[in-house]
Amino acid sequence: MKSEIYLNFDTVRYYLDDPSCYDFGLSVSEGCSWVVEWGDGAWNRHTGSQSESHVFPDFGMQSIHIFAEDEGDILGFESRGIFCGQLKKVDISRCPALSYFKNWHAENLDVSANPHLKELYCEHGTFDTLDLSGNPELEKLTISFCENLKALNLSKNLALKELELTCAGVRRLGLHNRSVLHDVVLDNVELDGRSMKYLHQVLEQNGGSIRKSW
Repeated sequence: MKSEIYLNFDTVRYYLDDPSCYDFGLSVSEGCSWVVEWGDGAWNRHTGSQSESHVFPDFGMQSIHIFAEDEGDILGFESRGIFCGQLKKVDISRCPALSYFKNWHAENLDVSANPHLKELYCEHGTFDTLDLSGNPELEKLTISFCENLKALNLSKNLALKELELTCAGVRRLGLHNRSVLHDVVLDNVELDGRSMKYLHQVLEQNGGSIRKSW
């Protein structure tokens, strides 16, 4: 199966003279060549892990298709597109080796096909559900400015060590009693009493703590 990522998004104009620019960083397996196809017909080929950017000629709906050539694997993706308004589609279902994923403004997010995911960053997402039951190797999770996400079940994520919830809507937090969670950041988050009590118990048994910033 070819390792690939597909993104479909709206670009926005913050200032009159701003270009419609999208930036990302990609990590691939050693010696891997990969291609990025931009929705306006432009494309580039690269070898090895590196950053890439593109200026779209028009604002509005755009797309990006990234795929590894031969038997290479995409291992990590970091969205840096500050002009990306809303990710309408995020398809990483063909990246079974993906271990790192950072996304901005995602409307929906499905990571069920990424069993080796170790780090996940979600910022300004509008999704109201996030199923992490298929990510047993997840070690670090960051949820920032995702106000629609009210519940987060981490009972299947026994490898999770670091959790950051910042300006998020999460009220209910589920953890397993064998959780190894150690470092937690809670900032502008109001967990319900039961979730907070259990979180404190887990951290006490692991010698961990809650902070307001890293």
